[in-house]
This record gives sequence, structure tokens and C-alpha cells, in this order.
Amino acid sequence: MDAEIKEVSKSVVYYERETYHTLEINGKNIIVCVYVKQDARFSIHDKDVDIIQGKELLTKEEQEKIQDYVKELD
Repeated sequence: MDAEIKEVSKSVVYYERETYHTLEINGKNIIVCVYVKQDARFSIHDKDVDIIQGKELLTKEEQEKIQDYVKELD
């Protein structure tokens, strides 16, 4: 079964370097924190993704899909 991910809400903190996303995957609401790593010229060079609520509800495949999905977000 292919899981569909939908962004329910987004909050931006600390000059857009840290964002919180509420995502829905297979009917489960998950809260994810994304911290953007930038260099001195504010070029994005990496993102750390942390599932801060609902991780225990997810299968390993769903967790991987969320990681991939969030890294593609702007």
C-alpha cells in the first residue's frame, strides 16, 4: 500500500531555520520538526528531520517516507 502524506499545518520559528509541520499519513497525525542548516551566505545545505510526536504510531516504511517528503519541502 502506498502511503499518501498531506501537510495539515506549518509553523515557522527562528527566522525560518526551524519549522514544525503537522502531517497526516494513513490517517495518523504526526508532528515533525525540521531544522535547516545554513552557511554564512544563508545557502541551505542540509536539513535535520525529527519526528517529535507520533513516531511510535508509524511503521519503518512510513518513517522513511516522511523523511523523504519533508526534505523536499521548501
